[in-house]
Amino acid sequence: MNDVEPERVVIGRGHASVVLQDLRRSPDPDPYGAGSFTVIATGDGASVMRVVFMLEMDWQSLVAFFESLAADWRGFEGVRSWGSIEGDIKFSAVSDDLGHNNIEVTVRQGPVPGWVFDLRGIELAAGEETTRLARSIAEWVASAD
Repeated sequence: MNDVEPERVVIGRGHASVVLQDLRRSPDPDPYGAGSFTVIATGDGASVMRVVFMLEMDWQSLVAFFESLAADWRGFEGVRSWGSIEGDIKFSAVSDDLGHNNIEVTVRQGPVPGWVFDLRGIELAAGEETTRLARSIAEWVASAD
């Protein structure tokens, strides 16, 4: 399950979820312009929050990562990953034989982490559910344009 509001995207449900919110994009079209968002990851009774620094060109690669999962709804080989420029957040996905995308999220305290939070157990149906999530993330990113 995932939900989108203009201000946030929720990925997952129950014991494992990630919220992306507080999107800020550079008004400058320069691909190296700065921006950020806040991630809140919750699982196994713990929760972390981190502001994630993004370059302008990173927004499209984040959208493309989730769109690639949706496009390959029949499954894919290996692990697909996307991470922020400073390593504050990383999404990894594997496809199983039952038609699911299993998402892992790693949130860390910057490039030289003082702490690391690994969240496993976000399972998305490879068809419509993953497509809705990809669309939600694209709309969330576009909402700051």
